[in-house]
This record gives sequence, C-alpha cells and structure tokens, in this order.
Amino acid sequence: MRPNFRRRRRRAVGPPPATRCRSGGDGRLLAAVRRFGRGRAAGRGCPVALTGPVVVALIAAIRLAGIPLSAGLAVTGAAILFAYEGGVSPVVDAAVATFGQPQLIAIPLFLFMGKVMTRVGIVDDLFDVARTLCGHVRGGLGVATVLSSILFAVVSGSSLATVVSVGARAIPAMAAAGYARRHVAGLVAAGGALAVLTPPSVPLMLYAVAAHVSMGALFLAALVPGIVLGLLFAISAILDVGHPGHERAPFAGWHSIGAALARSFAVLLLPPLILGGLYFGLVTNVEAAATGAVYALAVALLAPRRVSVADVGEAGLDALKTTIPVAALILGAGIFAAAVAAIGLPAHLAAITQGWGAPAVVLAALAVAFLAAMVVDNAVVVLVITPLVLPALTGLGVDLLWYGVLLTLMLGLATITPPFGLTLFVVRGIANLPHREVGRGAWPFVILLLAAIALVLLVPHLATMVPQSSGLPVEAVPVSIPAGAL
Repeated sequence: MRPNFRRRRRRAVGPPPATRCRSGGDGRLLAAVRRFGRGRAAGRGCPVALTGPVVVALIAAIRLAGIPLSAGLAVTGAAILFAYEGGVSPVVDAAVATFGQPQLIAIPLFLFMGKVMTRVGIVDDLFDVARTLCGHVRGGLGVATVLSSILFAVVSGSSLATVVSVGARAIPAMAAAGYARRHVAGLVAAGGALAVLTPPSVPLMLYAVAAHVSMGALFLAALVPGIVLGLLFAISAILDVGHPGHERAPFAGWHSIGAALARSFAVLLLPPLILGGLYFGLVTNVEAAATGAVYALAVALLAPRRVSVADVGEAGLDALKTTIPVAALILGAGIFAAAVAAIGLPAHLAAITQGWGAPAVVLAALAVAFLAAMVVDNAVVVLVITPLVLPALTGLGVDLLWYGVLLTLMLGLATITPPFGLTLFVVRGIANLPHREVGRGAWPFVILLLAAIALVLLVPHLATMVPQSSGLPVEAVPVSIPAGAL
C-alpha cells in the first residue's frame, strides 16, 4: 500500500488535468509555477532568499522575449499570484489596489500642463529672464542656464524636455561667449539632473504612488534640497569652472529686467500657484494638478504668441501618449509588488536587515537604485524597487519623504554619471561633442550632486521641515471600495 499512497500524494500535489500541457513551453511554465506555489503553500517550496533571483530571472526572460516591461511585470506578478493565492481574484484585487489612490489622477493633469506650456514656447522667455537677471555677474550665462532649467522643469515636469529645450538655447549662447564646450554640456546635463528633483517631476509622482505618501508633501519636501543643489551648480558657474577669466556682460538695466519679467509673468506665476496652494492647504494634490492644467490652458490660449485649439489638442494627445505607458507601468508594477509580497520577499528583506540600522539600509537601497538607474528607466526603478524596500524602511522608522528625496537625488546622479548616464547621450547630440568630452564635463557636477546627497543624508531636516511646517498629511488616502463591489 505504501507505493500507492505515494502515487496518490503526487497526484494530489500536481496540477489538475486542465492545466497540464503536453506540448508548449508556456503551458509547462505555468504548470511549473503552480506546482512551485502549491509546494510553497505546503511548506516545501523554494526558500524566500532564493525567490528574488527567480523573479529577476523571470523578468529578464520576458524582456529578452521582446515583451514591454509593463506587460512583463504584470505577467510575472499575475503568474506568481495565481500560483501562491489561487485563481484570478488576487490579481484583480492587486490591480484595484494599485489604482486606489486618488492622487493618481494628478499625473495626467501635470503631464498635460507640461505639454501645453512647452508648446507655448516658454523656453526663450525663461532663458531671457534668467540671462537678464544674471548675465552681468561672473559666470552669468552658467547661472542663467541653471535658473532656466529649474523654471522650465517646474512648468514642464520633464527632465528630458528640460535638457533638450534649455540645451538648444543655452549651449550655442555659452559657446559663443567663450565657455569651454564640455563644461557647457556638463552644465546642461546637470540641469537635467536638477529637473528630476524639481516638482512636479515624474519620478517624484511615481514615488508618491509606490510609497503611498502624499504627492503634495513630497513636492514640498523636495523644495529645499532642490534649492541647495541649484545653488551648488550656480556657485560652480560663478567660480567659472571650465573657462576662468571670461568677460562679464554689462548690466541689462532695470527697464530690461522689468520688461523680461513682464513677458514671462504668466509663466512665472505657475510655480507659486501650485506649490503655494499645496503649502497653505488651499488645494489637494489633484486640485493643484487641475489648477495647473487649467492655468496652462489659459496661458496658451491668451498668450501673445497665440496657440490654436488644434495645438492644444495635439498637446493633449501627447500627454495621453505619455500617460498610457506610465499607467501601464504603474499597473504592472502594482501587480508585481503584490506578487513579491505574497512570496514574502519584502518581509524577508526587512527581517535580514533589521540589525543593520537605518543608515546602512538606506545607503544599501540607494546604491541598488543607483546601479539600476544606470541601465533602466527611472520610472521602473522607482516602481519596482520601492515596494521591495518599503517594509525594511518603515520597520526602522525611516521618514519616507526624506528617503524619497534621497532616491530622487540618486536617480538624478545616475542620469549624468559617465559613461552610462542617459542625459549624457542626449546632451552629446545637442552639443555635437564626443561622448568622452561630455562625460568629462559632467564629472564636476557629479561631485556636487554627491555633496548634496551627503548633506541631505546628514541633515534630514532639509527635506522634512517644509512639509512639517505646512501640516500636510504624509500618507496618501486610498479610495475605499465596498466589499463585493467588483
């Protein structure tokens, strides 16, 4: 009877006949995943420490097959949930929970705001304002490039758009003034890294979603570190790294400054409108995004360089084309996060790092994010890594706003670190320089970024004082869905 008992046990543990596949790799993979999940449920599965490499291998295999990463994350996560939890209900629950944050609506609204403001042609006005204000000081064009990068990032929300738009205007002007071209290229790339930290950047919004923190509180947390980083870059320009002794431009005069400010007044009013409304509690995250979108639309239609309704429609279409991949990535990452939580990987990481202490865990998480951001998109790094390290961070009492600012700084560092920084490749095309020269120009700003990261690490109050003084809640409020509504 003993052999028969063993056979019966194997049949009970194995997959039901409906899921067996006599041919085809996908069927065998699904059956193997289900057997693995059932064995894990019975206490015989792979140790949690091994599930991380298994999950990474699954994602890599899907990517090598040419499947988009959002779909790869969703398929991998759904397969794991199906194996561990049984049925499709956990997958649906994970999808609903992912889109259960009202502040998600702010993402397409901010993207629409940025697309509309970009079509107005604001970069010339912003650069002229910055140049008029700063052109007479030592390194004035460099300071103007930093300032215009900040201003453009606030109204566009895009690091890449900031590099392309400001670079196309600043690089020829600075080169004509006698600046070393590699220094100019490095400064423009640094402006892109600064834009990553400038609200409402996409990495900041995605971190708020992944960490379930208030988007408005995170925007306010990034203000002081962003100003500090901008000052470091501006000081480097004033010290004239790359071309000492160049001649200063004459003072433009108060009349010219007033005229430049008047031309850009409507655009310059947008940042205080959004951030001031958030700080004083006048608007919620979504209301701030909606206010920005409506205001940008009004500026576009009423501006002296009138934008047609067709242009606004194209801006909306561009925003939609950007929103759909972002939403798909958020959904895929949400399902994947639920899957790794079902495996127990985040809890396992929290357990093994409990004795490390908060500083070591934060540094380790930032190092992993930096290395990942060198080879994959920032959005993927934020949405995939954050749920994995979140239990470890919260278990050690780490302030999630502070960590979010540090993570965003680290992502900015990855974008300009030679030789793989994505921004360097973009600037190389604009500046028409060899990649090595662009990298050499970026190194001083890499060092300044490291200094800013160290400063925020040592003085967390830089990131927490503004949201604390505003009284904004840190945690995002999820949507409450009645049981049985789905």
